Amino acid sequence: KDGSTKDVTTTVTVKDDIAPVINTPSTNKAKRADTDKTPEYYQFKVHNGKPFSIDINAYDNSGKIKSATIATFPGHDGKITIDNQNGNSAEKPATIHIKGTAQRDAKITNSSDNKWSRDLVVTDEAGNTSKLKVQISVYTDAEEHTAAPSPTSTPVKNPTDNNAITNAITITKKDDPNSTVDRSKLTFK
Repeated sequence: KDGSTKDVTTTVTVKDDIAPVINTPSTNKAKRADTDKTPEYYQFKVHNGKPFSIDINAYDNSGKIKSATIATFPGHDGKITIDNQNGNSAEKPATIHIKGTAQRDAKITNSSDNKWSRDLVVTDEAGNTSKLKVQISVYTDAEEHTAAPSPTSTPVKNPTDNNAITNAITITKKDDPNSTVDRSKLTFK
């Protein structure tokens, strides 16, 4: 009570209990099974037989992502790479790359069942974790893009007249716009 002071040395230990933040992917959500009530998994479509890279951003309040893990699935061996693993932030997040070559499971006969639902687990230096539910769906081009007749087709006025059939052939926007149709080489049987 006399107003005197004394300097003391103290030790303060700060415990990091804030989990990493995984940015919401810009993709659709899917159900793990048809019986699920609501879609919970972020769906990533990959093409059978082709290399893929699924990129997901995350950051931590410490600026350090220690690891990111996901269970294996056909075409992916479980290995993940992380860009900007140290020094990340909300403005400059780390990018987690899940890479592989898309494969189907030969034992699965229903093509729409070639999908794998997994948890991506991101861990910071303090051991705090965050999870993101992801679904990797393996498609062929034919399954993903349903063919439909062109609504702008040219009707043939006289189907028995070879010239009428030849003249109805047009180049579409999917064809090379510089190509021409050599109508003289068309044959009819």
